[in-house]
Amino acid sequence: MLICLVAAASKNIATDQKSLLAPKDHITYAPTNLLTQNWTSNTSVCTGISIPCDVNSHEVAALDISQFNLQGTIIPNTTGNLRNLKWLGLAYKLLDIFNFKIELSFLFGKLQKIKNLRLTGNPLDRILSGSIGIESPYITKLITTSNLLSFHVAAASNITTGQQALLALKAHISYDPTNLLAQNSTSNTSVCNWIGITCNVNSHRVTALNISSLNLQGTIPPQLGNLSSLTTLNLSHNKLSGDIPPSIFTMHKLKFLDFSDNQLSGSLSSVTFNLSSVLDIRLDSDKLSDEIPHEIGYLPNLENLVLGFNNLVGVTPAAIFNMSTVKEIYRFSGTIPSFITNASKLVYLDMGTNSFSGIIPNTIGNNLRNLDWLDLTYNCLTSLTLELSFLSSLTNCKKLRFLGLTGNPLDGVLPTSIDLEGNKLTGSIPVTFGRLQKLQGLYLPFNKLAGSIPDHLCHLARLNTLGLAGNKFSGSIPSCLGNLTSPRSPDLGSNRLTSVLPSTFWNLKDILFFDLSSNSLDGPLSLDIGNLKVVIGINLSRNNFSGDIPSTIGGLKDLQNISLACNGLEGLIPESFGYLTGLEILDLSNNKIFGFILISFEKLLYLKS
Repeated sequence: MLICLVAAASKNIATDQKSLLAPKDHITYAPTNLLTQNWTSNTSVCTGISIPCDVNSHEVAALDISQFNLQGTIIPNTTGNLRNLKWLGLAYKLLDIFNFKIELSFLFGKLQKIKNLRLTGNPLDRILSGSIGIESPYITKLITTSNLLSFHVAAASNITTGQQALLALKAHISYDPTNLLAQNSTSNTSVCNWIGITCNVNSHRVTALNISSLNLQGTIPPQLGNLSSLTTLNLSHNKLSGDIPPSIFTMHKLKFLDFSDNQLSGSLSSVTFNLSSVLDIRLDSDKLSDEIPHEIGYLPNLENLVLGFNNLVGVTPAAIFNMSTVKEIYRFSGTIPSFITNASKLVYLDMGTNSFSGIIPNTIGNNLRNLDWLDLTYNCLTSLTLELSFLSSLTNCKKLRFLGLTGNPLDGVLPTSIDLEGNKLTGSIPVTFGRLQKLQGLYLPFNKLAGSIPDHLCHLARLNTLGLAGNKFSGSIPSCLGNLTSPRSPDLGSNRLTSVLPSTFWNLKDILFFDLSSNSLDGPLSLDIGNLKVVIGINLSRNNFSGDIPSTIGGLKDLQNISLACNGLEGLIPESFGYLTGLEILDLSNNKIFGFILISFEKLLYLKS
C-alpha cells in the first residue's frame, strides 16, 4: 500500500513539474532571476518559490508569481494540468510591463478546484477576447481590480448564457425595419449594452427584455427560457408568429409577460404554466387556439390576466375566478361562477363580446370592493329575476366607474331608483342617466361630483326624488327642471350653485320639500313661491338672497318649517306669517329684518322656541 501511495505522489509531482517548467520556458523577462534559480528539473516543485503543495497528495495547491515583474506567456494546455490548484496569483501593479496572454476560457475550464483567483494589475482589456467561462463550483474569491475591464469577470458566464439566448432571438428575427437589433445586438458588445436589455448591477444577469413596438417579424426561440433571472419579458406590438416555446412558461422569476398584439399561434392547453412569481400575463390579440389551461388558475401571485381576441374555445377554468390575488380578468367565455366574489382584489373585469351564457350571479358585487370596471356587453347573459337583482349587489362596488350590459337578453325591469349616497364618486353625472325614462329616484348626495347639473335630468319624467346635496355642483339650476311634474323633494343643498332661481322652479306645484341651502344663490325671492301649495318644508338658508320676504309665503297652509337664515333679506316680517298655523320651525336669523314680533304669532301653537 505504501509503495502505491509513493508511486501516485511521484506521478502527481512529475505532472505538476512539467506543467510549471513549460510556462517557465515562455517567460521572456525575469529581472530577479528567481525562477531560473529555483524552478529546475533537479528539485521538487514543492520547494520552489511561491509553490505550496498539498501535504498528502504533494500536488501543487497554489501558484503566486504576482510580484516578480515577469513578462511572457502562459500555455493553458500545460498550466491547466495543475488539477489540484486552489490559489492562482498572476497579479502585478504595473500594467504596462505585464504582458501575459492567457486563453482564460480554456484555462479555467480545466482548473475545476480553483477557489481564489487574483488577476490584479493586468491589461485584461487587451489579453481577453470574448468572454471568460469560469465554471469552477468552488471559486469563492475573484480579484480583478486595477484592470481595464469594461465588465466584471465574475459575471462573464452569466453574460454568456444571456448572450447566447439573445443572439438566438436575433437569429429568429427575419425582418427588423429599424435595424436596431443588427446595429446594437452583436457578439462583440456586452448584452447589458444592447437596446431593450436591462441587467442586474451586481450579477450582470439579464433581468428585463423589452423590444415592443418595433414592427419585428420572426419567431420566438426556446433559448429565451434560459434567461433564468428575467423578471420582465415584453415582445408586444410586433408581428411575431409561430408557437410560444414551452420554456417561456417555466421562468420562475418572471413577473411581467406581454406577447400581446402579435401573430402568435398554437395551443395553450398542452403548456405547463409554472410561473410561480408572475403578476401579469398579457397574451391578447394573437391567434392562440384551443382551451385555456387550468394551471393558470393556480398561479399564486397572478394579478392581471388578458387573453382576449384569440381563437380560444371551451369553458373558462373555474379556478381563475377563485383567485384572491387577481385584479384584472379580460375577455373570456363560459359561465360566470358565483364564487367570482372570491377574487376580492379584482379591479378590471372585461367579459364583453364573448360567448358567456347563463345567469349573472346575484352576489356578483358582494365582495368586489375594488371593482372599477365591469363589462358584460354582447353575451348571452340573463338575470335570475325580472328585477335584475344582481344590480343590488353592485352597490357594494363603491369604486365602480363603468358597467356595461348592452347586447344581452336581459328581459327585466330596471330599478326605479339609483342610490349611491356617501361614496367618493367624482366627475359629472353621466349623460346616459337621461335615458332612464322610468327612473323615479336619483340619490347621489355626499360625493365629490362636480360640474353643472345636466339638462338631461329633465328627461326623467317620472323622477320624484332628486338628491344631489353635498357635492361640488356649480352654475345655475336648470330652468327645465320646472317642467317636470313629479318632483316631490329636490335636495340641492351644500353645493356651489349660483345665479337667481329660475322662475320655472315655482311651477313645481306638487313639491313637498326642497333644500337649496348653503349655495351662492342670489336675487330676490319671487312672490311665485306662493304657488307651492302643498309644501311642508323650505330651506333657503346660507345664500345671498336679498329684498323683502315674500308675503305669499303666508298662504302656504301646510308649511311646517322654513329657514331663510343667513341671507341679505330685509324689511318687516310679513303679517301673513300669522296664518301659518301648522308652523313648527321658523328661522329668520342673520338677515336685515327689523320691527316687532307680530301679535298674530300667538296663534302659532306649534311654533318651537
